[in-house]
Amino acid sequence: MKRLRPDRAEGLALVLVGAFAFALIVYPPMVGLADNGDFFRLMYWGKFEYLPQTDEDRYVGWIHREFQITKNPLLSWRGYPSSEAIFVKASAILAMFWPGGHRFDLRLLGLVHTIGFAAGCWLLLKGWRAGARLHPVLLFAGLILIFCDIGYLSYFHSFYGEPASLAFLFGLIGTGLLLVSDDASPRWLLVLFFSAAMLFTAAKPQNLAFALPLALFSTRLVGSHRRIALWAVALIVLICAGIYLVIPRAMKQANLYNSTFNGLLKWTPAPEAALRELGLDERLATLTGSNYFMHDLAIDTRSDEFQSAFYARMSRFKVIGYYLKHPAALGRAMSTSAQNAYTLQPTPFGNFEKSAGYPFRERATRWTFWSGFKQRHAPRSVWFTTGYLLLLCGSIGAAWRSTKGHARKLSEFYFVLWLMMVISFVTPVLGDGESDIEKHLFLYNVFFDLSLLLLAGHLFRAAGSRLDARRRS
Repeated sequence: MKRLRPDRAEGLALVLVGAFAFALIVYPPMVGLADNGDFFRLMYWGKFEYLPQTDEDRYVGWIHREFQITKNPLLSWRGYPSSEAIFVKASAILAMFWPGGHRFDLRLLGLVHTIGFAAGCWLLLKGWRAGARLHPVLLFAGLILIFCDIGYLSYFHSFYGEPASLAFLFGLIGTGLLLVSDDASPRWLLVLFFSAAMLFTAAKPQNLAFALPLALFSTRLVGSHRRIALWAVALIVLICAGIYLVIPRAMKQANLYNSTFNGLLKWTPAPEAALRELGLDERLATLTGSNYFMHDLAIDTRSDEFQSAFYARMSRFKVIGYYLKHPAALGRAMSTSAQNAYTLQPTPFGNFEKSAGYPFRERATRWTFWSGFKQRHAPRSVWFTTGYLLLLCGSIGAAWRSTKGHARKLSEFYFVLWLMMVISFVTPVLGDGESDIEKHLFLYNVFFDLSLLLLAGHLFRAAGSRLDARRRS
């Protein structure tokens, strides 16, 4: 465990990151991210309910500080399957010691999320230093400027799965970097890596797609602990399969509906022909551009007739198969993803309480240097995204060919992260169409920003090595 013990400089950096992040979201007016209708899934772990109010006030436009606790958190252990439940449950138990009786203050969840974020930063810092052999000062600056941006932190005051994804991804990368730095890694570090991997993939259904590259690469990391790795890989696969099986049927139907009508059919020039090719009634083309939650459509999407006409005949494999057969439609889908990929603050969601006096859906502007820069200057082009991904892949491949030992393992781990970055860019439009696409591209932003930090760090180290070589000569 000594390898994880921070020195004074690292400890101070982590305290500053955590304190700065929490101050940004709780300083009046409090900042969070409004509910799009998904909060109820994780509120069950509380057990929390909204205070009496209208739906117009409850959703999308404003955040809400107080919730009602309807059951002792120690007795409420059923809810939506997500590792985010760890943070929700911890904050609910903490609320038992908070003044206010049966009221839950959202700032408690913000505090627990901040602690989890700081823990993830701690592991990332140790991995950055030991595995990548980069000076922690650069990472500290990046954490403050980039990952303390309100575009990331606003999720901390919400019941979304993004905070768990961020914290456990940092832990996964940090422990992974530590593992590739030593062939004789201790068993506890391996367990910590797989624990972070499991919790990351379990944070959101979207994250289940990352299990495959992690599982394929895991045996390469472990050295003499191959048996532990195989058991851990099997456990990851079983957990992912279990989570997928218990995902509510309505949620699976919503994703399939959106990926078809608010995605595939929007990006094909002939929706009727596409429906015929998919084995569906071409009259369903009238639903093109709609999403699952809309009402008063030309066709009753809640009827038994629609159930047999669409859900009984359609599958996610058909969606993917159609894109593979029609590269033009896939290109339009990826272009839509690129246009939305660099937005950290999802546009439909407000950041303030109604009592703060801000307009409906108003977004926060405090500490938004990075998100504002990306919003204004990021090339929203599929060509830029493709070019950047190819540049990264080429750089990783060149480093792999020119190195051996730990450095080669490091390149292989970076390639896994690169694959995960590609997956995070592709899966939102394939899995849910254009619905909440900016929010669903959250992890792509994380991978993109981390890649910039890692790339800058390695360039900085290479420049320093050249200067040292010149001085010696």
